[in-house]
Amino acid sequence: MKKILIVFAVIAISSSSAFAQTSTTTTSTTVTTTSTDDRAVSSSKKLQQELNLTDDQYNKVLVVNTECMKRRDALKASGQTDHQGFKDIMEYRKQQFATILTADQLAKLDDIEAKEREERKAAHSQSNGGGE
Repeated sequence: MKKILIVFAVIAISSSSAFAQTSTTTTSTTVTTTSTDDRAVSSSKKLQQELNLTDDQYNKVLVVNTECMKRRDALKASGQTDHQGFKDIMEYRKQQFATILTADQLAKLDDIEAKEREERKAAHSQSNGGGE
């Protein structure tokens, strides 16, 4: 019962600020940042579509994503320079998803994440002049 109340609270909070964005102006550009809850909802909806999540799975994934994004934001705000804290968050996310998703969904998620890593790696190589 307590978990259900937490899930509904997270959903209520995220839906009330679903379209809220803040803009920060720097000297030469405008940077738009999206709230933690908005990013968690967006990420969870993307997974819902790609993995065909049930409503129950979606709600659980949303709670995990919100927690992980809040932890990441706190690490960034604290000036964290090493990657261990971020790796710990990703490991936590992976462990939680293992209890929520089916084996097929986990395999598909691994494929999606591997593809995204390759795309980021390729984009990084291009922006650095081919990495040579």
